[in-house]
Amino acid sequence: AAKSGPIGNNKVTWMRRTVSGANISFWYRIDSEAGGDVFTFYRGGSADIHASGTTGWTFCSVSVPPGSHNAAVGIRQRRRFDRRQRRRVD
Repeated sequence: AAKSGPIGNNKVTWMRRTVSGANISFWYRIDSEAGGDVFTFYRGGSADIHASGTTGWTFCSVSVPPGSHNAAVGIRQRRRFDRRQRRRVD
């Protein structure tokens, strides 16, 4: 499990992993400012999830073809960070 810490204005934090020929499955939950802060999941350079605002726990499962591919979760903080705002991946 991972949870973001404080992120400054207009900053991005990343979690990255290189994968090959596998399924990636995870749950995520967003509790942030709608339209300002963004949670994005990238697989091989394309965004599979691009979300903002507040969500309940949501399941994501994507397949990765053979060969080396990057998978990454990016969190962008566009406005002042509020201690209640957190992004979680499990």
